[in-house]
Amino acid sequence: MTRTREYALSKPEYCRLVRRLTARRWTPWLALLWALVGYSVFSAFPALSSPGFGRALASAAPLILMALALTLWALWVAPALMARSKQARSTYLRQTTTFTDAALQVDAADGSLISRPYSAIERVEDTDEMLLLFQDTGFVFAVPHRAFADDAQRAAVIDAVRARMTSTTADGSIVTPPYSMGSGLKRNLAAGLRLLALRRTAPDTFAIHGDQLLLLTALALGLYITGEYLRLEGPLEFSPYGLDSHLAATLVLIAGAYLVTRFLGTPDRFLAFAVPLMSIEPWFALVYGIIEATGAWRVSDGLLNAGRILGLLWYLLALARVAQASLPERSGRVPVAVAVILAASLLPSWWMPYADFWYSLDPEDEGPEVNVEDVYYAQPGMISAAVDALSPQRPGVVDLYHIGFGSYAHQGVFRREVGHVKDILDRGFDTAGRSLALINHQDTLPDVPIASRSNLRLALEGLGQRMDPEEDVLLLYLTSHGSRDATLSVDFWPLQLNELTAGDLRAMLDASGIRWRVVVVSACYAGTFVDTLKDDHTVVIAAAAPDRNSFGCANENEYTYFGEAYFRDALARTPSFIEAFDHARDSIARRESDENRKPSKPMIYVGDAAREHLQTLEQRLAALPVPSG
Repeated sequence: MTRTREYALSKPEYCRLVRRLTARRWTPWLALLWALVGYSVFSAFPALSSPGFGRALASAAPLILMALALTLWALWVAPALMARSKQARSTYLRQTTTFTDAALQVDAADGSLISRPYSAIERVEDTDEMLLLFQDTGFVFAVPHRAFADDAQRAAVIDAVRARMTSTTADGSIVTPPYSMGSGLKRNLAAGLRLLALRRTAPDTFAIHGDQLLLLTALALGLYITGEYLRLEGPLEFSPYGLDSHLAATLVLIAGAYLVTRFLGTPDRFLAFAVPLMSIEPWFALVYGIIEATGAWRVSDGLLNAGRILGLLWYLLALARVAQASLPERSGRVPVAVAVILAASLLPSWWMPYADFWYSLDPEDEGPEVNVEDVYYAQPGMISAAVDALSPQRPGVVDLYHIGFGSYAHQGVFRREVGHVKDILDRGFDTAGRSLALINHQDTLPDVPIASRSNLRLALEGLGQRMDPEEDVLLLYLTSHGSRDATLSVDFWPLQLNELTAGDLRAMLDASGIRWRVVVVSACYAGTFVDTLKDDHTVVIAAAAPDRNSFGCANENEYTYFGEAYFRDALARTPSFIEAFDHARDSIARRESDENRKPSKPMIYVGDAAREHLQTLEQRLAALPVPSG
């Protein structure tokens, strides 16, 4: 039994204690608040990244001031008020703490006695000023260092309390509940839910066992598979590649748990860390399944992004609780665990191929089987015949030639859009007999050359031989999916086709000898093509900025958003490709705003010589009869 000297906390000491505890409890939520404020400001006020920064910041000032006020209240005002409250008066009384073999007792000068068994103490923390004993009720005993005879006595008390925090029998042996797989799984799931509620959790709350690691992993896997199944509609088929992808990511996560314990010098505690870590996974999988099944956060891109940020912050805070519950109390354990596990969670999505668990058996996606060899051997003849069928250029006339390139086979919108654009140009822009389409789709496979890089090169070479390089203009329209590295998707499974980069396209155009060019790229991140393709004789139009998505590639659509606004609507009002872009850009901006989408910000580059040369073509096209229908 150890008895301390008589002591009483001063008001400044109590205020510092309350501030420490308040900061520990509220700092994660305040960090979350500031993250949401930052996200809201940069989402709601795009001018923050423009010269109008001051005006936008002034508009956001009420939101920022509110967050600042809440922060100051939580970290400064509230602790000061608590230190002056009636409940704090007993803390200022002279008192003595006795550490017996069975319980902790506090005797106050007013005659009150508080007694707590060691099993009710969840955690012991020795600060630079006080010894803090955290109870499972949330109450904290604070004993200042000066109450102990010396540091050795305080260290002995800490060791004794920690040794008695676990339930023991009369002979001092540790009481452990009987283990079974089912009861252990229930304990771990309950503890995982407590961690996700950001509650402190005692280490002995978990059932640490190898089979629990496997059970929790399997349960999370099953919930992810179920959630994805409920999200999709129609006939589905399970993909084993999705299983490989998920299990590989889980293996990386568990390896991260081992690296944490190895880095901290306690590899023997691997299971003690890995089981609590995996105990939160089934709950995240359940939340994911509910979101997928109900379509939550799909109202707008802004709400979806906010949900992703909230989910990431929630996961980070939960990881901190996992580290506090399962790793040795030493400096750096929480940041090390959070950093390593976060990296292990994100790396698979960056460096490993991802596959869904389910894929649709939509008849439109199935189509007939493709004879790869027959398709490949047919292409040279098909492209040669298509080029030979083009009408020759007319001396003294600025002719417009057109190539449409729809290169993603698995969504019919690209096939339909290339057909619609060809029809619009043939009827209203005098390209009949001077246009051809390259399309990747089952329906056009027997009659239309595929949209491959080789076929595009051959088509450009053929047009270059037919066109007058001094007079005629090429309008090249490419529609597909794009990526941030200036690459256009060229996909027609099971054909193995090469993707098309901006550099590839520029090289083909230059080699063809075609001088006057209007190149329109409709794809996400299409703006990445502009710098590579631009020159004095070229107009480059992109459906989206280099860092933005474009919209409308749903399988059931007739056009993408840009294709509809530019070709169907804007070119019906003017024969000017440059003026039509202005109309299309404004129309798309209004549509995206109405649908609460992040603006795609279409781009245009106009070479000076191209602008002047196109005026001759536009004057001729303006004099043509208006097409019927």
